[in-house]
Amino acid sequence: MKILVCPLNWGLGHATRSGKLIESLMRMGHEVHIGSDGLAAMTLQKAFPLVPIHVLAPLNIQYGKWFWFTLLRQTFHLISWHHQDRVKIKELHKKHRFDLIISDSRLGARSQDVKSIVLIHQCSPIVPYGFILHRWLWHQLKRFDKIWIPDLPNQILSGSLSHLPDSIHRLYIGYLSRISQYFNPSKAKSSSNKILAIVSGPEPSRTEFENKLKKVLKFNDVMIAGGRPDLTHQDQDHHQYSSYLDAESMALEIEKAEYVICRAGYSTLMELASFRKKLIMVPTPGQAEQHYLAKRIEIMNMGVIWNMEKQEWSQIKSQVDKKNEFSIENQPELLERAIMSLH
Repeated sequence: MKILVCPLNWGLGHATRSGKLIESLMRMGHEVHIGSDGLAAMTLQKAFPLVPIHVLAPLNIQYGKWFWFTLLRQTFHLISWHHQDRVKIKELHKKHRFDLIISDSRLGARSQDVKSIVLIHQCSPIVPYGFILHRWLWHQLKRFDKIWIPDLPNQILSGSLSHLPDSIHRLYIGYLSRISQYFNPSKAKSSSNKILAIVSGPEPSRTEFENKLKKVLKFNDVMIAGGRPDLTHQDQDHHQYSSYLDAESMALEIEKAEYVICRAGYSTLMELASFRKKLIMVPTPGQAEQHYLAKRIEIMNMGVIWNMEKQEWSQIKSQVDKKNEFSIENQPELLERAIMSLH
């Protein structure tokens, strides 16, 4: 089939997990096109240089401390962006005649003229007066032919975030991670006290997080991965810094680390689930989803939340040393079955 995959440009999480989906589709013989914008499109272009990329409407969302209030103020911008996606998808389908469209959280990336699937983990976002947004979102999701949730059927990672009414059919397709395929448990050897800090998320929060890490982690065994595919320098103000790591390089750095510091974004957690590392999470301020996910992992005794304003590194290190390593076994056959069911 000729398939258009459209990830949301919000940090790099949607792009990286869509990369796993794209890879699986191509391995099973399908022709894939990519539709996205910004850093998400750039990331996938680096990963799949021979795959056609179509530029969709830029989201360009302004991000503030009071996340949902800031988002609410941009309602008309979001409606316009959604409409632009619909128009562009219609144009692309008319030109390329796709057999299937798979949208990762871009609700405008669908068509009435072609089978459309939405990939989403946040079916019930944690928001003020959530019941209003939930019903609107569920209405939008029902417009797609299928809903794919990147989690296991027991919802061990997403929890209540992926809740849907029983009347809405959904399919759990397991965790999507390109970097996990490069993980070799028999060869994985972490260095004692080695720290990997993974920087991700939308601006300006991403840069603020990176600057805090550089200020606090002034040790020899630290690697900071910046999550900026548009930059190329490797040693920016830090003795071990890379503005961007591809999937294989990221897997190698995770293998070498004893401690991993990261945001609590869903895609980041999916990627780390196979590596069995001591996990320290710094949820993005204002994003209730990340605070919820981080708390779930902390309750499962597989990681700790780091308040960088109040806790020194030595304190948080002492806490995480008492926890189990972060590890959730995936079921890769779920994704294979989902793709096979498309025929």
